Parts: sequence; structure tokens; C-alpha cells
Amino acid sequence: MKNWDNIYKKNGMVQVEPSPYVIDAINFFKDENLVKILDLGCGTGRHVFCLKYHGFKVWGCDKSDHALDIASEDTPEAQLSQCDFKSLPYPDEFFDGVISHGVIHHARINEIKKAISEIHRVLNMDGLVYILVPSVEHEEFPTGNSIEKNTKIYIDAIDGDLPHHYFTKNELEEFFSDFEVIKLEHVVYKSEKNPAKTAAGFVLYAKKVEN
Repeated sequence: MKNWDNIYKKNGMVQVEPSPYVIDAINFFKDENLVKILDLGCGTGRHVFCLKYHGFKVWGCDKSDHALDIASEDTPEAQLSQCDFKSLPYPDEFFDGVISHGVIHHARINEIKKAISEIHRVLNMDGLVYILVPSVEHEEFPTGNSIEKNTKIYIDAIDGDLPHHYFTKNELEEFFSDFEVIKLEHVVYKSEKNPAKTAAGFVLYAKKVEN
């Protein structure tokens, strides 16, 4: 099956180098003097390692036990947990920042809203979140079978058996209406899953504020 746990079992570390978008987020978090960071959907730990290198206190969680086994070998001092992003195993207002790079789109819309609600819950007031999610302009979007509006399954990708939701700008603004959106930018970049292809998505920075 084309899902990440099977991919990690077969191939080990698939994505090794940190994303330049995450590097930008790390530098922004440093400028904002954040300390405790959650890498939500950490995979095999490429960004956990990078966060540790830059001096953050880091927690990582992922649905794949196999990925976490690999991550723990490279960053044994990081606090890693198996998790479902719709129900995070952390107390309220625990983190200063959350990074979620190419993760929360692997779900139906109602599940994505739960994930965003969980991010809001575990962030301190004025805490920051960085996410990257695919847009409807992504090369993969025309492939696969629709299961709801802009959500596909069995797409032409390494993780194609998982649901993939493709976002619009207005939709992201609506989903993050409980946050102050600091930056929302559409980006086109080389696919991390298949470097021969182009990816398109949104980079979002947002702050938890009083409603």
C-alpha cells in the first residue's frame, strides 16, 4: 500500500534534507524567542534534528511507529510520541510553536478542522504555527478519486493510498479564523516526494490570539 508507514518500512528515511520553508520557519521562531516546539507529523525526524541543532526544546509526533523508531536513533534526546493529529497527547497551552510540514492535508475536511483545533489547544497564547499544505494547483490534484470537495484518494504519488485534501486560499483563511494569520503565501517548488515533479501549496504562519 502507498502509505507512509509501509514506505518507511521499505525505504527507511525517504526525506532527508530539511525543507527550506521549515528552515525559514525555524529562523522566524528564533527571532520570536520561542522555546518549546512541536514537530507535528515529524516522520523520520529530519526537522526534529534541525530544531534541536538550533537550540529548541523539541517534541515530535507521528502516526508511523516505524518512522519514530528511525527518528529516535538520530535524535535520542528528543521527546517522540505516536499520535493521531486529531487528538494530540499534550496538555493545553504547552508549546510556544508548532511546525507541521505537509501533514494535516492527509484527511477529510472535518478531520483537518479537528487537527487545527488541536494545534490551537496545545499552543500558548501568542504561540505560532507554521504549516505547508498542497493547493488545488498541485500537479497531483487531477489524479485519483474524489471523496469530497478537493479531497482525493488513490492519487498518483508515493503516498497515494492516503486521503489528500488540496486547499484554496479562502479555505485556509476560514479554517484558521481562530488565529491571526501573519503570512499566507502560495508557493511552487520541487516535489519532495518525487523531485522530477513540481508541487504547489500554501505556506501559512499564524498566531494564537484571544478571540
